[in-house]
Amino acid sequence: MAQTNNFGAQLVSVVDHVTNNPVGAAGLPTHRASTSGLLVAAASTAPFHLLYGSASKIIRPHFIVVKGITLTAVEYLTILLTKYSAAVGAGGTIPANTIGSPTKIPLDSSGGASSLSLLANYTTGPTAGAAVGVLASARVLAQATTAAAAGTEHPDIVFDLRGLVLRGVAEGIGLSFLANPGSTPSMMIEDWWAETAA
Repeated sequence: MAQTNNFGAQLVSVVDHVTNNPVGAAGLPTHRASTSGLLVAAASTAPFHLLYGSASKIIRPHFIVVKGITLTAVEYLTILLTKYSAAVGAGGTIPANTIGSPTKIPLDSSGGASSLSLLANYTTGPTAGAAVGVLASARVLAQATTAAAAGTEHPDIVFDLRGLVLRGVAEGIGLSFLANPGSTPSMMIEDWWAETAA
């Protein structure tokens, strides 16, 4: 099974990826979150997924997983994973449900609630904060929404972020498209991360 270095992107099952790229006990994720249904993002290059740091803890992202991207017609898409050094700007629409604001679940209930300042999915993207640069990218063949018109199903897109550290609420990471998709894309997104004492 294909493996990847930190900050890489692979088209594999996230379960297979974690199995083949294990982390030590001290580096295990402490929280997870997932959309509860399909996120329908705008056909634009604005961020559609953002995760920002904490005022009280160090945030150590492990994985962002994008699943089952579909559009009106089959199309190649390039997804960029960018690190930001400033808070997100104005605008953007976050659905008022667990698709827009996924429930942040501690993997051990004794660990307490997450302290992320922002974890959001957007149907209309906001103005992005100042970018440090692109950490990783993935080019995928997104499938048609109508199953009969679709091609071969592609595996999960796994962005491996182990080693990345977010300090404070001004540092964050986000997903966006390199170019405007031909139609509105639908997908599901999962996040795995750890929170440690500052």
